[in-house]
Amino acid sequence: MLQLGGWEYAHAGYYEVTNENMDAYVRVLNEYGINTVWSNAIMPQGQYDDQGNLVSPPSREPFEAYRRKFPDATIYCLVSVPIRWTADEPLREKKLEA
Repeated sequence: MLQLGGWEYAHAGYYEVTNENMDAYVRVLNEYGINTVWSNAIMPQGQYDDQGNLVSPPSREPFEAYRRKFPDATIYCLVSVPIRWTADEPLREKKLEA
């Protein structure tokens, strides 16, 4: 099976995608058989206590909503970068390991 995809982030604000044209954009991607989809906006961070322990896991709903947009995808490429955590973030390494 051919795996077909690219940097098609289906999120408003990326590559001229807006809330107004989102449905049409996703429909075209699905019609063209895009089955390897990319996203960098569907992996929220969990909540941590003052010692850096994960106390509340991240919600899976953003990912599940993305999956519903691309029901025939066979590969989901998720870019997860903790942008909000700078190098001097307290307990950054512990949070990254969680």
